[in-house]
Amino acid sequence: MSKINSIIKIKGVGESETYVLQCLVFSSFKLEESLNQTRQISFTAYDDGSVGYLKLINESSIYFDNQEYIIKQVQSNSSDGVETKEVTATHVQFDLARLRQRETKTGTLTYLPQNVLDFYLKGNAFGFTYQVIGNFNSEQITDLGNSSGSDMLSKITSTWTNAVIYADNRNIKVYTLEAFKKHLGNRIDYLHNTSSVQLTTDTTTPLVNQLKCFGKTKDNTENTEYYFEPFIVQDDESIGKYGLWVGDDLSDERFTNAESMRAYAIRKLQGEPSVSITTNVLSNIKPTLGEVKHLKVASKNLETDVTLVGFTWYPFDKSQLVSETYSNLPLNILRTNILTRRRLNDLSSENKRQEKLRQELSNQLRAYQNMQDSLSLDVYKANSLVNSMISTSESISESLSKSISESMSASTSASVSASVSTSNSITQSEVRSEK
Repeated sequence: MSKINSIIKIKGVGESETYVLQCLVFSSFKLEESLNQTRQISFTAYDDGSVGYLKLINESSIYFDNQEYIIKQVQSNSSDGVETKEVTATHVQFDLARLRQRETKTGTLTYLPQNVLDFYLKGNAFGFTYQVIGNFNSEQITDLGNSSGSDMLSKITSTWTNAVIYADNRNIKVYTLEAFKKHLGNRIDYLHNTSSVQLTTDTTTPLVNQLKCFGKTKDNTENTEYYFEPFIVQDDESIGKYGLWVGDDLSDERFTNAESMRAYAIRKLQGEPSVSITTNVLSNIKPTLGEVKHLKVASKNLETDVTLVGFTWYPFDKSQLVSETYSNLPLNILRTNILTRRRLNDLSSENKRQEKLRQELSNQLRAYQNMQDSLSLDVYKANSLVNSMISTSESISESLSKSISESMSASTSASVSASVSTSNSITQSEVRSEK
């Protein structure tokens, strides 16, 4: 387990004194974070009669790992004489919802993130400060204001799509994605330090592979006239794969040069689905949001760098794996697509090889069948010849038997005649003698 302060404290609304939470079911305690969306803790507590348990009510502050969380949900349960509470607390940065800027800067104006933060947070009564880390481009916003601090955060992340908001308690920090990422030299190797890898592509957020661009308009003209003719930018490769997805027209008064606006518009295209990778890590070390790791899944021929954008971590239960979600950048999506196409080509080659083997086997079976048919014909002819010979032999035998029988009959007749003649001769001799 990473080196964190295992002592968790609680403070009531409007109070200054903190109390140690001894009533936790520590195995239930978890921290969940996702980039620009979620940052909260949740746990089960049992009634041990302590002051800390009594303080587990909405809007109390909980202090974990040197960060403040505000209780937003409490569910009380009674079962078999045991009283428990299910508690969820969000990071204090989301308490910006309590702040409201009632003024409005009307019109379409150009801003940097620090201008927006200053407009909302300057002199606020809730103790929020801010920092901007990284270099942002100026962007246009229409009618800024008359909204809450939460709306301010949403406006920043929607206007600057590469913005990451990650606060240190009440110090709101706005990073560029490049400034937020951290390379710590760690890897994710399937079946070595992770037991599962899930790859998800998502087009729930619509693709944008074509935009029409409008630059600055010229002043003092009766008809709308631009410094350059409006033009279209598009991602032909994306259109070829996913069809045409037309985004909202891009209009920006900063641009009087067509090529400068073209370069800017290309960055606004979203020609590929978002890609996320979820793993279960065989470790209980606290994840670092924004960390870049090298992912390798040998069985899928997948190897790429990915950025941690979300996790669920149980700091006090080593038996529960860390669930981590990563997102890879467009370059790495391209690499993934290249690997996918390579695998498809490999499969196509393998299919062709298998088809060739099947054809060869079919030819061999056909030749074998022909040989069997020929052999069957030869056997039939041989049997016919043998039967013919047997039939002829039987006919000859019958003729021979008949001939012999006839000869024997004739011989017998001749013998009988001879005997009769001899007998007659003897009888006649005897008669003469007597006379």
